[in-house]
Amino acid sequence: MKMKAVNRHVIAGAKIIVFLLLFFAAFSYGMFQGGFVSWFLFFSILPFALYALFILFYPVQKIQVMREIAKTDVSEGETVRMKMTVRFPFRSPLFFLSLSDEMPEKLAKRGRTPYKTLLFAFFKKELAVQYAIPNITRGEYVFPAVRVYVADWFGFVEKSRRIPCEASFLVYPAVVDMVYRPFENYFDQGMAAVRDQVKRDSTMAVQLRDYQPGDRFSWIHWKATARRNELMTKEFEQRQTNDLMIVLDCSPGGTFDLAVKFTASLIRAVIKKGGQAGLYACEKERHYFPVQGGVFHKQAMFYFLAKVEDESAIPWHKQIENDPVIFLQNINKIFVTTALREEDIEAIAKNVSPRGAKLLVCVKGNDEQISPGDTKLMNLAKSRGIFVKILREENFANAFGGGMDR
Repeated sequence: MKMKAVNRHVIAGAKIIVFLLLFFAAFSYGMFQGGFVSWFLFFSILPFALYALFILFYPVQKIQVMREIAKTDVSEGETVRMKMTVRFPFRSPLFFLSLSDEMPEKLAKRGRTPYKTLLFAFFKKELAVQYAIPNITRGEYVFPAVRVYVADWFGFVEKSRRIPCEASFLVYPAVVDMVYRPFENYFDQGMAAVRDQVKRDSTMAVQLRDYQPGDRFSWIHWKATARRNELMTKEFEQRQTNDLMIVLDCSPGGTFDLAVKFTASLIRAVIKKGGQAGLYACEKERHYFPVQGGVFHKQAMFYFLAKVEDESAIPWHKQIENDPVIFLQNINKIFVTTALREEDIEAIAKNVSPRGAKLLVCVKGNDEQISPGDTKLMNLAKSRGIFVKILREENFANAFGGGMDR
Protein backbone atom coordinates (compact mmCIF):
# COMPACT_ATOMS: atom_id res chain seq x y z
CA MET A 1 0.00 0.00 0.00
CA LYS A 2 2.83 2.40 0.88
CA MET A 3 4.62 1.41 -2.33
CA LYS A 4 1.57 2.38 -4.41
CA ALA A 5 1.35 5.76 -2.65
CA VAL A 6 5.05 6.41 -3.33
CA ASN A 7 4.59 5.48 -7.00
CA ARG A 8 1.64 7.85 -7.31
CA HIS A 9 3.68 10.75 -5.89
CA VAL A 10 6.60 9.95 -8.20
CA ILE A 11 4.35 9.92 -11.26
CA ALA A 12 2.64 13.17 -10.20
CA GLY A 13 6.02 14.83 -9.68
CA ALA A 14 7.25 13.62 -13.06
CA LYS A 15 4.15 15.06 -14.77
CA ILE A 16 4.72 18.48 -13.18
CA ILE A 17 8.39 18.48 -14.21
CA VAL A 18 7.48 17.58 -17.80
CA PHE A 19 4.87 20.34 -17.92
CA LEU A 20 7.34 22.93 -16.56
CA LEU A 21 9.92 21.86 -19.10
CA LEU A 22 7.41 22.30 -21.92
CA PHE A 23 6.42 25.73 -20.60
CA PHE A 24 10.02 26.96 -20.31
CA ALA A 25 10.81 25.48 -23.72
CA ALA A 26 8.01 27.55 -25.27
CA PHE A 27 9.23 30.66 -23.43
CA SER A 28 12.81 30.07 -24.55
CA TYR A 29 11.64 29.54 -28.13
CA GLY A 30 9.84 32.90 -28.05
CA MET A 31 12.84 34.69 -26.53
CA PHE A 32 15.43 33.35 -28.94
CA GLN A 33 13.37 32.95 -32.10
CA GLY A 34 11.12 35.99 -31.76
CA GLY A 35 8.36 36.75 -34.24
CA PHE A 36 4.61 36.28 -34.17
CA VAL A 37 4.51 32.47 -34.39
CA SER A 38 6.82 31.76 -31.47
CA TRP A 39 5.13 34.26 -29.14
CA PHE A 40 1.67 33.12 -30.25
CA LEU A 41 2.65 29.60 -29.26
CA PHE A 42 3.87 30.81 -25.85
CA PHE A 43 0.75 32.88 -25.07
CA SER A 44 -1.45 29.98 -26.21
CA ILE A 45 0.18 27.76 -23.60
CA LEU A 46 0.16 30.46 -20.89
CA PRO A 47 -3.57 30.12 -19.81
CA PHE A 48 -3.17 26.36 -19.41
CA ALA A 49 0.03 26.88 -17.45
CA LEU A 50 -1.63 29.39 -15.14
CA TYR A 51 -4.60 27.05 -14.56
CA ALA A 52 -2.21 24.18 -13.77
CA LEU A 53 -0.43 26.50 -11.30
CA PHE A 54 -3.81 27.35 -9.77
CA ILE A 55 -4.67 23.65 -9.35
CA LEU A 56 -1.26 23.04 -7.81
CA PHE A 57 -2.00 25.48 -4.96
CA TYR A 58 -5.79 24.93 -4.74
CA PRO A 59 -6.77 23.86 -1.16
CA VAL A 60 -8.63 20.64 -1.97
CA GLN A 61 -8.52 19.73 1.71
CA LYS A 62 -10.92 22.59 2.49
CA ILE A 63 -13.70 21.27 0.24
CA GLN A 64 -16.66 20.08 2.31
CA VAL A 65 -19.22 17.45 1.34
CA MET A 66 -22.48 16.87 3.20
CA ARG A 67 -24.74 13.92 2.56
CA GLU A 68 -28.51 13.63 3.06
CA ILE A 69 -30.68 10.54 2.74
CA ALA A 70 -34.38 11.08 2.20
CA LYS A 71 -35.40 8.02 4.29
CA THR A 72 -33.29 6.10 6.78
CA ASP A 73 -35.83 3.28 7.24
CA VAL A 74 -36.56 1.67 3.90
CA SER A 75 -38.35 -1.49 2.84
CA GLU A 76 -36.76 -3.96 0.49
CA GLY A 77 -37.40 -3.17 -3.16
CA GLU A 78 -37.81 0.58 -2.65
CA THR A 79 -35.65 3.34 -4.13
CA VAL A 80 -33.22 5.22 -1.89
CA ARG A 81 -32.51 8.82 -2.86
CA MET A 82 -29.20 10.39 -1.89
CA LYS A 83 -28.29 14.08 -1.97
CA MET A 84 -24.74 15.40 -1.69
CA THR A 85 -23.89 19.06 -1.22
CA VAL A 86 -20.36 20.24 -2.11
CA ARG A 87 -19.11 23.47 -0.56
CA PHE A 88 -15.97 25.19 -1.83
CA PRO A 89 -13.71 27.33 0.39
CA PHE A 90 -14.08 30.36 -1.95
CA ARG A 91 -15.31 31.26 -5.42
CA SER A 92 -12.62 30.42 -7.93
CA PRO A 93 -12.15 29.60 -11.62
CA LEU A 94 -12.31 25.87 -10.88
CA PHE A 95 -13.76 24.51 -14.12
CA PHE A 96 -14.66 20.99 -13.09
CA LEU A 97 -14.54 18.57 -10.19
CA SER A 98 -15.01 14.82 -10.27
CA LEU A 99 -17.06 13.35 -7.41
CA SER A 100 -17.24 9.63 -6.69
CA ASP A 101 -19.11 7.96 -3.86
CA GLU A 102 -17.62 5.06 -1.93
CA MET A 103 -19.93 2.08 -2.32
CA PRO A 104 -20.71 -0.17 0.68
CA GLU A 105 -19.23 -3.62 0.32
CA LYS A 106 -22.65 -5.27 0.29
CA LEU A 107 -23.76 -3.24 -2.73
CA ALA A 108 -20.47 -3.93 -4.51
CA LYS A 109 -20.96 -7.67 -4.03
CA ARG A 110 -24.34 -7.38 -5.70
CA GLY A 111 -22.78 -5.85 -8.80
CA ARG A 112 -23.67 -2.20 -8.16
CA THR A 113 -21.15 0.29 -9.52
CA PRO A 114 -20.07 3.34 -7.49
CA TYR A 115 -21.79 6.61 -8.34
CA LYS A 116 -19.52 9.05 -10.21
CA THR A 117 -20.30 12.44 -11.67
CA LEU A 118 -18.55 15.49 -13.13
CA LEU A 119 -19.48 18.86 -11.62
CA PHE A 120 -18.80 22.18 -13.32
CA ALA A 121 -17.90 24.48 -10.45
CA PHE A 122 -16.82 27.66 -12.24
CA PHE A 123 -16.97 30.48 -9.61
CA LYS A 124 -19.64 28.66 -7.60
CA LYS A 125 -19.64 28.50 -3.83
CA GLU A 126 -21.90 25.46 -3.49
CA LEU A 127 -23.15 22.63 -5.68
CA ALA A 128 -25.74 19.90 -5.03
CA VAL A 129 -26.15 16.57 -6.77
CA GLN A 130 -28.73 13.81 -6.32
CA TYR A 131 -28.83 10.19 -7.34
CA ALA A 132 -31.02 7.17 -6.65
CA ILE A 133 -30.33 3.53 -5.76
CA PRO A 134 -33.27 1.56 -7.16
CA ASN A 135 -34.56 -1.80 -5.97
CA ILE A 136 -32.48 -1.86 -2.79
CA THR A 137 -32.02 -5.20 -1.05
CA ARG A 138 -32.35 -5.99 2.65
CA GLY A 139 -29.53 -5.00 4.98
CA GLU A 140 -27.69 -2.20 6.73
CA TYR A 141 -25.76 0.13 4.42
CA VAL A 142 -23.07 2.54 5.53
CA PHE A 143 -21.69 5.08 3.04
CA PRO A 144 -18.41 6.18 4.63
CA ALA A 145 -16.98 8.87 2.37
CA VAL A 146 -16.69 10.46 -1.06
CA ARG A 147 -13.62 11.16 -3.14
CA VAL A 148 -13.12 14.45 -4.98
CA TYR A 149 -10.68 14.87 -7.85
CA VAL A 150 -9.44 18.03 -9.60
CA ALA A 151 -6.90 18.38 -12.41
CA ASP A 152 -5.74 20.75 -15.08
CA TRP A 153 -6.90 20.37 -18.67
CA PHE A 154 -4.19 17.93 -19.69
CA GLY A 155 -3.84 16.00 -16.44
CA PHE A 156 -0.33 17.20 -15.62
CA VAL A 157 -1.40 18.44 -12.17
CA GLU A 158 -3.87 16.24 -10.28
CA LYS A 159 -5.24 16.41 -6.77
CA SER A 160 -7.67 14.16 -4.95
CA ARG A 161 -8.98 13.82 -1.44
CA ARG A 162 -11.13 11.38 0.46
CA ILE A 163 -13.73 13.33 2.43
CA PRO A 164 -15.47 11.45 5.27
CA CYS A 165 -19.22 12.05 5.27
CA GLU A 166 -20.73 8.94 6.78
CA ALA A 167 -24.41 8.19 6.43
CA SER A 168 -26.34 4.97 6.85
CA PHE A 169 -29.77 3.56 6.34
CA LEU A 170 -31.53 0.30 7.15
CA VAL A 171 -33.50 -1.73 4.65
CA TYR A 172 -36.16 -3.89 6.30
CA PRO A 173 -37.12 -7.19 4.69
CA ALA A 174 -40.11 -7.15 2.38
CA VAL A 175 -43.21 -8.83 3.74
CA VAL A 176 -45.96 -10.77 2.03
CA ASP A 177 -49.59 -10.50 3.10
CA MET A 178 -49.93 -13.90 4.68
CA VAL A 179 -53.03 -15.36 6.35
CA TYR A 180 -51.73 -17.15 9.42
CA ARG A 181 -53.78 -20.05 10.72
CA PRO A 182 -52.41 -21.52 13.95
CA PHE A 183 -51.92 -25.28 13.92
CA GLU A 184 -52.15 -28.04 16.51
CA ASN A 185 -50.61 -31.46 16.63
CA TYR A 186 -53.20 -34.21 16.52
CA PHE A 187 -51.40 -37.47 17.20
CA ASP A 188 -54.10 -39.55 15.54
CA GLN A 189 -54.90 -37.28 12.60
CA GLY A 190 -51.58 -35.68 11.66
CA MET A 191 -51.36 -31.90 11.43
CA ALA A 192 -54.39 -29.75 10.82
CA ALA A 193 -54.91 -26.02 10.61
CA VAL A 194 -56.94 -24.30 13.31
CA ARG A 195 -58.95 -21.53 11.67
CA ASP A 196 -60.28 -19.72 14.74
CA GLN A 197 -58.82 -16.50 16.18
CA VAL A 198 -55.72 -16.91 18.32
CA LYS A 199 -56.74 -16.59 21.95
CA ARG A 200 -55.16 -16.83 25.37
CA ASP A 201 -57.06 -18.94 27.88
CA SER A 202 -57.80 -16.30 30.50
CA THR A 203 -60.03 -18.49 32.67
CA MET A 204 -57.22 -19.73 34.87
CA ALA A 205 -54.30 -17.63 36.12
CA VAL A 206 -51.47 -19.90 37.21
CA GLN A 207 -48.91 -17.32 38.42
CA LEU A 208 -47.89 -13.67 38.49
CA ARG A 209 -45.01 -11.97 36.70
CA ASP A 210 -43.68 -8.49 36.00
CA TYR A 211 -45.53 -6.44 33.40
CA GLN A 212 -44.05 -6.60 29.89
CA PRO A 213 -44.75 -4.32 26.92
CA GLY A 214 -47.57 -5.83 24.89
CA ASP A 215 -49.52 -7.24 27.86
CA ARG A 216 -53.19 -6.40 27.86
CA PHE A 217 -54.66 -3.98 30.35
CA SER A 218 -57.12 -6.63 31.58
CA TRP A 219 -54.26 -8.97 32.59
CA ILE A 220 -52.94 -6.63 35.31
CA HIS A 221 -53.33 -8.01 38.83
CA TRP A 222 -54.27 -4.87 40.75
CA LYS A 223 -53.95 -6.27 44.28
CA ALA A 224 -50.43 -7.54 43.67
CA THR A 225 -49.57 -4.26 41.93
CA ALA A 226 -50.71 -2.30 44.99
CA ARG A 227 -48.71 -4.54 47.37
CA ARG A 228 -45.47 -4.38 45.40
CA ASN A 229 -45.90 -0.84 44.05
CA GLU A 230 -45.08 -2.07 40.52
CA LEU A 231 -47.19 -3.45 37.71
CA MET A 232 -47.80 -7.19 37.95
CA THR A 233 -49.45 -9.29 35.25
CA LYS A 234 -51.38 -12.53 35.48
CA GLU A 235 -49.75 -15.45 33.71
CA PHE A 236 -52.50 -17.61 32.25
CA GLU A 237 -52.51 -21.22 31.29
CA GLN A 238 -51.95 -21.23 27.58
CA ARG A 239 -53.45 -23.34 24.89
CA GLN A 240 -51.08 -25.18 22.64
CA THR A 241 -51.86 -22.92 19.68
CA ASN A 242 -51.52 -19.53 21.35
CA ASP A 243 -47.87 -18.71 20.74
CA LEU A 244 -45.28 -19.35 18.06
CA MET A 245 -41.52 -19.64 18.28
CA ILE A 246 -39.65 -19.22 14.99
CA VAL A 247 -36.15 -20.68 14.71
CA LEU A 248 -34.15 -19.28 11.79
CA ASP A 249 -31.22 -21.15 10.29
CA CYS A 250 -28.38 -18.69 9.56
CA SER A 251 -26.15 -21.19 7.80
CA PRO A 252 -24.83 -20.00 4.41
CA GLY A 253 -27.45 -20.59 1.75
CA GLY A 254 -28.42 -19.17 -1.61
CA THR A 255 -32.02 -18.47 -0.60
CA PHE A 256 -31.31 -16.99 2.83
CA ASP A 257 -32.88 -13.63 1.92
CA LEU A 258 -36.07 -15.49 0.96
CA ALA A 259 -36.00 -17.30 4.32
CA VAL A 260 -35.73 -13.94 6.09
CA LYS A 261 -38.62 -12.60 4.00
CA PHE A 262 -40.78 -15.57 4.98
CA THR A 263 -39.82 -15.16 8.66
CA ALA A 264 -40.70 -11.46 8.65
CA SER A 265 -44.00 -12.14 6.89
CA LEU A 266 -44.85 -14.85 9.41
CA ILE A 267 -44.07 -12.64 12.43
CA ARG A 268 -46.24 -9.87 10.98
CA ALA A 269 -49.10 -12.29 10.28
CA VAL A 270 -48.99 -13.84 13.79
CA ILE A 271 -49.03 -10.48 15.60
CA LYS A 272 -51.66 -9.10 13.23
CA LYS A 273 -53.82 -12.14 14.05
CA GLY A 274 -53.57 -11.32 17.75
CA GLY A 275 -50.98 -13.92 18.71
CA GLN A 276 -47.47 -13.67 20.11
CA ALA A 277 -44.24 -14.53 18.37
CA GLY A 278 -40.65 -15.23 19.35
CA LEU A 279 -37.48 -15.59 17.32
CA TYR A 280 -34.25 -17.51 17.78
CA ALA A 281 -31.25 -17.22 15.47
CA CYS A 282 -27.54 -17.76 15.86
CA GLU A 283 -25.54 -15.64 13.44
CA LYS A 284 -22.06 -14.69 14.65
CA GLU A 285 -23.62 -14.69 18.11
CA ARG A 286 -26.83 -15.96 19.64
CA HIS A 287 -29.99 -13.83 19.33
CA TYR A 288 -33.11 -14.74 21.25
CA PHE A 289 -36.40 -12.85 21.33
CA PRO A 290 -38.87 -14.44 23.78
CA VAL A 291 -42.45 -15.08 22.77
CA GLN A 292 -44.27 -11.78 23.25
CA GLY A 293 -46.70 -9.51 21.49
CA GLY A 294 -46.87 -5.81 20.83
CA VAL A 295 -45.51 -3.30 18.37
CA PHE A 296 -42.14 -2.74 20.10
CA HIS A 297 -41.36 -6.45 20.20
CA LYS A 298 -42.24 -6.79 16.54
CA GLN A 299 -40.04 -3.79 15.68
CA ALA A 300 -37.10 -5.31 17.57
CA MET A 301 -37.37 -8.56 15.61
CA PHE A 302 -37.70 -6.70 12.30
CA TYR A 303 -34.63 -4.62 13.14
CA PHE A 304 -32.67 -7.83 13.69
CA LEU A 305 -34.00 -9.39 10.48
CA ALA A 306 -32.93 -6.32 8.53
CA LYS A 307 -29.30 -6.82 9.58
CA VAL A 308 -28.94 -10.60 9.89
CA GLU A 309 -26.62 -12.41 7.48
CA ASP A 310 -26.06 -16.07 6.69
CA GLU A 311 -22.70 -16.11 8.45
CA SER A 312 -23.22 -18.69 11.18
CA ALA A 313 -20.06 -20.66 11.91
CA ILE A 314 -21.92 -23.15 14.14
CA PRO A 315 -23.97 -25.87 12.42
CA TRP A 316 -27.69 -25.49 12.98
CA HIS A 317 -28.11 -28.84 14.75
CA LYS A 318 -25.37 -27.84 17.23
CA GLN A 319 -27.26 -24.64 18.04
CA ILE A 320 -30.41 -26.63 18.79
CA GLU A 321 -28.46 -29.07 20.96
CA ASN A 322 -26.69 -26.25 22.86
CA ASP A 323 -29.89 -24.33 23.70
CA PRO A 324 -32.45 -27.06 24.47
CA VAL A 325 -34.14 -25.02 27.21
CA ILE A 326 -35.53 -22.58 24.64
CA PHE A 327 -37.03 -25.36 22.57
CA LEU A 328 -38.64 -27.22 25.48
CA GLN A 329 -41.38 -24.62 25.89
CA ASN A 330 -44.93 -25.85 25.42
CA ILE A 331 -45.56 -23.79 22.29
CA ASN A 332 -45.72 -24.41 18.58
CA LYS A 333 -42.44 -24.03 16.73
CA ILE A 334 -41.56 -23.33 13.13
CA PHE A 335 -38.01 -24.04 12.00
CA VAL A 336 -37.03 -22.09 8.88
CA THR A 337 -34.10 -23.25 6.77
CA THR A 338 -32.81 -23.18 3.20
CA ALA A 339 -31.77 -26.84 3.03
CA LEU A 340 -33.01 -30.10 4.55
CA ARG A 341 -30.31 -31.97 6.49
CA GLU A 342 -30.58 -35.24 8.39
CA GLU A 343 -28.60 -34.02 11.40
CA ASP A 344 -30.95 -31.02 11.80
CA ILE A 345 -34.02 -33.25 11.76
CA GLU A 346 -32.51 -35.56 14.38
CA ALA A 347 -31.56 -32.61 16.59
CA ILE A 348 -35.09 -31.19 16.42
CA ALA A 349 -36.60 -34.58 17.23
CA LYS A 350 -34.30 -35.18 20.23
CA ASN A 351 -34.10 -31.72 21.79
CA VAL A 352 -37.47 -30.11 21.11
CA SER A 353 -40.39 -30.74 23.43
CA PRO A 354 -42.91 -33.27 22.06
CA ARG A 355 -45.69 -30.99 23.27
CA GLY A 356 -46.61 -28.42 20.66
CA ALA A 357 -46.48 -28.86 16.91
CA LYS A 358 -43.16 -28.77 15.08
CA LEU A 359 -43.07 -27.54 11.50
CA LEU A 360 -39.88 -27.45 9.41
CA VAL A 361 -40.11 -24.99 6.51
CA CYS A 362 -37.52 -25.26 3.74
CA VAL A 363 -37.42 -22.15 1.54
CA LYS A 364 -36.34 -22.72 -2.04
CA GLY A 365 -36.00 -20.54 -5.11
CA ASN A 366 -38.76 -20.54 -7.71
CA ASP A 367 -36.55 -22.55 -10.09
CA GLU A 368 -35.40 -25.15 -7.55
CA GLN A 369 -36.91 -28.60 -7.72
CA ILE A 370 -37.59 -31.07 -4.90
CA SER A 371 -34.87 -33.68 -5.15
CA PRO A 372 -35.23 -37.38 -4.24
CA GLY A 373 -32.99 -36.66 -1.25
CA ASP A 374 -35.44 -33.99 -0.06
CA THR A 375 -38.32 -36.46 -0.34
CA LYS A 376 -36.39 -39.04 1.70
CA LEU A 377 -35.64 -36.46 4.42
CA MET A 378 -39.27 -35.35 4.49
CA ASN A 379 -40.34 -38.93 5.21
CA LEU A 380 -37.65 -39.19 7.90
CA ALA A 381 -38.90 -36.00 9.55
CA LYS A 382 -42.49 -37.23 9.46
CA SER A 383 -41.46 -40.44 11.19
CA ARG A 384 -39.88 -38.29 13.94
CA GLY A 385 -43.05 -36.25 14.45
CA ILE A 386 -41.83 -33.25 12.46
CA PHE A 387 -43.91 -31.96 9.58
CA VAL A 388 -42.08 -30.52 6.60
CA LYS A 389 -43.26 -27.91 4.14
CA ILE A 390 -41.19 -26.81 1.14
CA LEU A 391 -42.05 -23.28 0.11
CA ARG A 392 -41.13 -21.02 -2.78
CA GLU A 393 -41.52 -17.27 -2.77
CA GLU A 394 -44.61 -17.44 -4.96
CA ASN A 395 -46.32 -19.62 -2.33
CA PHE A 396 -45.62 -17.49 0.75
CA ALA A 397 -49.07 -15.88 0.81
CA ASN A 398 -50.79 -19.30 0.95
CA ALA A 399 -48.25 -21.00 3.21
CA PHE A 400 -50.98 -21.91 5.70
CA GLY A 401 -53.81 -22.22 3.20
CA GLY A 402 -53.92 -25.98 2.92
CA GLY A 403 -52.46 -29.16 4.35
CA MET A 404 -49.27 -28.57 6.23
CA ASP A 405 -47.35 -31.63 5.02
CA ARG A 406 -46.10 -31.19 1.44
